Amino acid sequence: MLNVINAMLPDVLAAYGLPAGHVSVTPLAGGHINDTLRVSAGTQDYVLQRLNTEVFRAPLAVCRNIDAVCARLAEELADVPDRTRRMLTPVAGRDGQNWQVDAGGNYWRLWHYVTGSRSQEVVDSPALAEAGGRAFGRFLRQLSSLDPATLADTIPYFHDAARRRAALAQAEAAAPADRRAAAAEPLAAAAAFAWIPDHLQALQAEGLPLRVTHNDTKISNVLFDRHTGEALCVIDLDTVMPGTVLYDYGDMVRSFVSPVGEDHPDLDQIAVDPARLEALHRGFMAEAGDFLTPLERRELYFGGQLMTYIMGVRFLTDYLAGNVYYKVAYPTHNLVRARNQFRLLDLLTAQAGAWQGKI
Repeated sequence: MLNVINAMLPDVLAAYGLPAGHVSVTPLAGGHINDTLRVSAGTQDYVLQRLNTEVFRAPLAVCRNIDAVCARLAEELADVPDRTRRMLTPVAGRDGQNWQVDAGGNYWRLWHYVTGSRSQEVVDSPALAEAGGRAFGRFLRQLSSLDPATLADTIPYFHDAARRRAALAQAEAAAPADRRAAAAEPLAAAAAFAWIPDHLQALQAEGLPLRVTHNDTKISNVLFDRHTGEALCVIDLDTVMPGTVLYDYGDMVRSFVSPVGEDHPDLDQIAVDPARLEALHRGFMAEAGDFLTPLERRELYFGGQLMTYIMGVRFLTDYLAGNVYYKVAYPTHNLVRARNQFRLLDLLTAQAGAWQGKI
């Protein structure tokens, strides 16, 4: 794959007006989907990405979505002096487009590098949970006036809980007996929480708004100032598409509040840290509280249950199917992940009554 990238680089760089002989290119770690490179040209640094079209089957729709999102963010930040640090800023090619297509049909984007920034892989304190909540709340507020109907679904049915439930049932029916037996406990948990997709559908029927949402609100998708620790901007815009605020808030709850991550095998270490949850909510509402509807505010906590359920079901489905989607470090990795998520979902559900009155 690296040879393919190297072969295409001179033409891609030239399309952006960057002669290959006058730049240095180094891989950037951290991305799990796209190929990401840092390009240095004199005093200017850029981030060059090749879109993974195995994941994003409609790459032109992804690029057009990102153009619309960046245009709206630029309007919102028009009077901000350091705007290129407060949003991802695309670089147009010689043809005026913010994306380029190479001879092999690969889609590329070039961004201005956010100077003096760093990323954070895990939430390790309430302060970081609050900063992350504020960053994603601000992102949603800045895009709240953008009509979601103008954006395409870059991954159709991405957070469709009912479809995820149906896919699990199909995987269970097709799985070998030994895998079904090993997965008996999380399968029972998935069945116990089968009400979650139905509740989401009821909320949608009740008028839950469709908004422009990020749909992948892990802390590593926020850039922080290297010196002050301030949250600068949200990155990884490929999954920005129509959704509900419950997806974004819920995925933060899922990935922020436990002291151990989704890969941790010791279920006794999984917990809902009240300080982290309160901080996440405080930061998020400081930025997003004014535009949310009463229904959205009422159901924010359910968003955490929803997204934890979806990820538990997805990991379990992949285990039963033979680990065909997620990268795994060992054969039962997805099973461990599923057990982890259903344990967290148990804890979130047990505490739902108490938290509903607080947030």
